Amino acid sequence: MSKDRVEKIDVDVPDEYRQLVFDKIINKIGRDKTARVFALGTNQSLGAIDDIGRALDIRYKNEHGKPIKPLQLEKKRILQTEKDKTIRQQKIKQIQEKIKEYEEYNKSLNSPYSLEIISNVKDEFKISPEECQKKYPEICYYLDGLVGVNISQSVHPAGIVASPITLADNYGTMINDGEVVLQLNMDAAHEVGLIKYDLLGLKTIHVIEKAFQYINKAYPRAYEINWNDEEVWKDISDDNTAIFQFESNFASQLLKQMHPNNIKDLSLVNACIRPSGESYRDKLTKHEVNYNADERVADLLSDSYGFLCIEENQLVNTQRGLVPIREVVQGDYVLTRKGWNKVLEARKTGVKDTVKIFYDKTSIQITLNHKVLTGRGWKEAKDISIGDTVAYRVNYNTDTSNHLLNTNIEWVKVQSIIRSGQANVYDLTVENEHEFTCQGIIVHNCYQEQQIKFMQQICGLTGSQADTVRRAIGEYLPPILEII
Repeated sequence: MSKDRVEKIDVDVPDEYRQLVFDKIINKIGRDKTARVFALGTNQSLGAIDDIGRALDIRYKNEHGKPIKPLQLEKKRILQTEKDKTIRQQKIKQIQEKIKEYEEYNKSLNSPYSLEIISNVKDEFKISPEECQKKYPEICYYLDGLVGVNISQSVHPAGIVASPITLADNYGTMINDGEVVLQLNMDAAHEVGLIKYDLLGLKTIHVIEKAFQYINKAYPRAYEINWNDEEVWKDISDDNTAIFQFESNFASQLLKQMHPNNIKDLSLVNACIRPSGESYRDKLTKHEVNYNADERVADLLSDSYGFLCIEENQLVNTQRGLVPIREVVQGDYVLTRKGWNKVLEARKTGVKDTVKIFYDKTSIQITLNHKVLTGRGWKEAKDISIGDTVAYRVNYNTDTSNHLLNTNIEWVKVQSIIRSGQANVYDLTVENEHEFTCQGIIVHNCYQEQQIKFMQQICGLTGSQADTVRRAIGEYLPPILEII
């Protein structure tokens, strides 16, 4: 199975059955063609702030407090050299008392890097990393050098690779606690085209299975379930206890408001729970129908009341390589689906609300109304949902005369989405095309949409007519791209 077809297969299983599934895959495909996945843990911003705080606290106490290290070294020397047991014990006791005295004194120091202060620094960093870096320059001075550094290694608890060829001689394997482990991490395994099973432990499945055991009934197949059982749907609305992804109080309120009686209705409740659901939540909970002028769109969205319920330093693909958008300058070439296009202007435009989208490769932080190329066309960032696919650029070179084809794109799945607060926004004016590649994915511009809406509202034009006018005056109103 090649990478062009699939990268991974997600399977939900009860935790206690996960090893049984691993064994089944290994026995079916062969021990020489299967291996667990190697995982590297990296230092994240908050963890790095903890590390920096501890180091600076030690330095501060060494400079302003009583030094404990010489006493520890003296204790070690006595243990190694003093032959007389009685004398040795007396000296060690004296040193331990002195160490305790020094520790108490050092604790009384008003260290600017105490655990309490570092905890406050982390809280401020969560709200605004930029303001935090300005306020605590000494702490944040070391931050960039520590974030992303590998700090741990382990075996991925859910991952196992299944290959049509032997792994040890083609990719390399190692043995850990009796298990064969691939000498590639998850991203590297994807890059070389290996298929990974993610066996995700889901407690809900175990609870359901146990419930059937207690009532002495067989665990049902999907086709054996009565999905229209009114009593079940009523119970879901009345009590959300242990309903996967609907456990919160907010979800409980929505269930009571919307009274879902089928899977599609339940998916709409799930859409309302997501951050981007705020834009249509009130109307959807009242079952108000949203009007769509295009009959094809209306038909497509008929089951969802006419609503389309989907849900810093970003790296831009330039001919100079991957460059943070704040460092892109006029004259650079950026990557589009049709090739390399010249940047006519680059500037910072202020602070705006943003959303962060995580996908298979990495993540991107962009303004809420910024459009991303998805498997279902261009979608605003706030309307993209978990499970959607986004266009990821692969196999390109830095020859600006080279014209690339759409075949240099693979579709990667969105894994999570979060509102990421306000951040500095940067604009790029791109020649000819209204898109470029940022953080690996194809992104559109916001300004073009604003032009169309403006001409529709002020001039009374249709969307198609407004777009024609926009294209005609494009050289005077160049496209603007807003990304962190």
